[in-house]
Amino acid sequence: MVVLGLHIEHDACITVIKDGHILLNLSLEKITRIKKDYNFNSEFIKFALDKTGLTIKDVNFVAINSFHGGHGVKVYTKNNTKVASSLVERDYGRQLNFTNEVIGNSYHIMYPHLIDYRIEPEQLSNLEVNVEILNRVIPGCFVNHHLAHAANVFFLSPFKKAAIFSLDASSSSGVLPEQSSLFAYGDGTSVSKLYSPGCMVGTMYDSRCRDLGIGSGFFKAGSLMGLAAYGKVLPQALEFEEEFIASYWDRKRAQRSDAEHLAWQWFILSGQQHCFDKNGANTIRGMNIAASTQYLYEKAVEKFTTQLYEDTKHLDLDGVCFTGG
Repeated sequence: MVVLGLHIEHDACITVIKDGHILLNLSLEKITRIKKDYNFNSEFIKFALDKTGLTIKDVNFVAINSFHGGHGVKVYTKNNTKVASSLVERDYGRQLNFTNEVIGNSYHIMYPHLIDYRIEPEQLSNLEVNVEILNRVIPGCFVNHHLAHAANVFFLSPFKKAAIFSLDASSSSGVLPEQSSLFAYGDGTSVSKLYSPGCMVGTMYDSRCRDLGIGSGFFKAGSLMGLAAYGKVLPQALEFEEEFIASYWDRKRAQRSDAEHLAWQWFILSGQQHCFDKNGANTIRGMNIAASTQYLYEKAVEKFTTQLYEDTKHLDLDGVCFTGG
């Protein structure tokens, strides 16, 4: 059996698996030499299959973890309704019920304003689809973005059972907590979602890169981390630490959108509403904001990892895995 795995976003990549063995795992940027290249297309698919000696006729199944239209790929539901624009998901609720086995008590819905076909909530994480590639329609499934992160780290770990924390950075506006973090559970050959803890510091880190004039967090997160070593944590970062790193659902300013919350954070740290120019990061103030951001990020990771441990400590686990994008 030949399975084709497609990631059609930034860091676009293809994986080809045959009879349970990985034949190829190829990132588009390795070919184009464009960092984090997202220009996924049918020629990339042909190139990857050719490297394995296969053609599209040999593919039996397609796994896809995102779809935003175009890119030489078409996605249809099992009743042949075309998903024309986007295929994404949201996970509501923090409630978590455990029996002797872990049961993820989650509720999923589509973003109705992004798609032209409504899919039943309970179907989404294991949504069966048909994928049209190179004029051939192949059965497949939609895989949750964070669940893909979780599977990657767990199956490469030495653990047979583990709790998993996936942390990501989404866009700095209109973002939802389920796009930014996930708690999951790995057991043997399976990985299951627990719930989204609402940890938003990945998005905070990305936003601070832009605020400081460093650039997009996609490319410049390492620059912010390096700059942090030259600064000191600001008193206001310590004063408002709890609110900075609170779960999306536990914020005192709960009525604010995440974009508004990010703007409030920046004002507290910088004392101004507008962003720095490209030279602002190299000032003492810029370095101190970078140091404060790094401190808050590390405190948030500690806080939510502890939360995951408390939620799963009664289980017979081998360890905890940390992952993200």
